[in-house]
Amino acid sequence: MDSLVSTEWLAAEPGAGDLKLLDASMHLPDAARDARAEYDAGHIPGALFLDLASLVDAGAQTENTLPTAAQFAARMAQLGIGADDRIVVYDDSAIRSAARAWFVLTHYGARHVAILDGGLGKWKAEGRTLASGAEAAGNGEFIPAPATDRLRRKADVLANIASGTVQVIDARGAPRFA
Repeated sequence: MDSLVSTEWLAAEPGAGDLKLLDASMHLPDAARDARAEYDAGHIPGALFLDLASLVDAGAQTENTLPTAAQFAARMAQLGIGADDRIVVYDDSAIRSAARAWFVLTHYGARHVAILDGGLGKWKAEGRTLASGAEAAGNGEFIPAPATDRLRRKADVLANIASGTVQVIDARGAPRFA
């Protein structure tokens, strides 16, 4: 499976038992939007709500930190997702939160993860069917295998900056950066 799939591709895959669809919508507080309520009102049929905003390590010193392996495994079990499932994530968010979901899933060892090109907005614009309410999750076991070589700790970043050999780029918008 490619890392980016089209709405046409997804529409042709209904009922595929190994395909899991996750709504990874998440909004910043100033957006005044409720991702769960929006999911309940209308989502791609079969999609489960990831609740990405709560999939963080609440015990970390900084906000929005990656969840622990145990937290991740528990959420995947709750959603009925295994590491070998084909997973498609999408969002309806100005911050393109499906990309974060893709990163978290692949960080913990999901082997087949794709982002839906255009997300829920494109799905709706094409007049495709929506479902409402919660979807039933299956059973799954996901044994996390973190790719720790993809992460850098604060000390690593500071050392890189001090060395002058690595550029650090902050991709957030100007108001959030400030």
